[in-house]
Amino acid sequence: MLDECLMEYWFPVVEQLARHLPVKIPKTTCIVLTEKLYRDVIWQTASEADYLGIGEYINSTRIKAGIGLPFFLRTGLSSGKHDWVDTCYITSSENDFIAQRVFNLYESDMMKIGVFMSNHLFIREFIPMNYAFKAFNKMPIAREFRIFSDNGVLTHIQPYWIPDSIVRADKENWKELLKAQHQIEKYEKEMLVKTASRITRKLKGHWSVDFCEAETGEWCLIDMALADVSFKWNPDEFDWDFVSEDEKRTEMEKDLKALLD
Repeated sequence: MLDECLMEYWFPVVEQLARHLPVKIPKTTCIVLTEKLYRDVIWQTASEADYLGIGEYINSTRIKAGIGLPFFLRTGLSSGKHDWVDTCYITSSENDFIAQRVFNLYESDMMKIGVFMSNHLFIREFIPMNYAFKAFNKMPIAREFRIFSDNGVLTHIQPYWIPDSIVRADKENWKELLKAQHQIEKYEKEMLVKTASRITRKLKGHWSVDFCEAETGEWCLIDMALADVSFKWNPDEFDWDFVSEDEKRTEMEKDLKALLD
């Protein structure tokens, strides 16, 4: 049975509805690894030629689909986005460069507990995002919102990025920047809710639907999952006077330096 959280389950429905939706669905294509190659990749027994072959296959497939560089790469399960430059953000057409990212993506999937993995690799056009800073592994932190919708009925809306999840931000005032990103206009909310409602009525069930704002101001649907396995938080109850992991590390480094001096 195909797990509903996998992209190969929900994306065909999104594609079918795309021309009726008020948001952009980024150009996307995919390849499917054979069962043997998939097992070899998962258990790290694939040969160098196999890995390079995957890179070549991805390159030829994305070129046929009219997807240029850079592009976004993910498995049916996830994108490993927190490792950004080493996983999903593909800036080179070199087969070995792409193959290493495929390896990293599946290694990331293997670290997840209680999930179904996927032999599908999705190649998506890269959408330059409306971001104010970068964090984690050079990942742009953009305006993103998650809509929870149950068979077409809104149950919850939240900014995607909960502040205390951010680490290794590249700007000192990132909290202020993130707080500004968490604001949403009425027309934006209505558009995203309408989109999520239309999709979940078609798919049936309770889902989370993630949207990101492009630098052009256009909103894009970028991910979905069943609601009961999706992270949920209440922005109205969040205390912004928290000490971030970066701030904790800075204080520890100061304390250590004082001890050594």
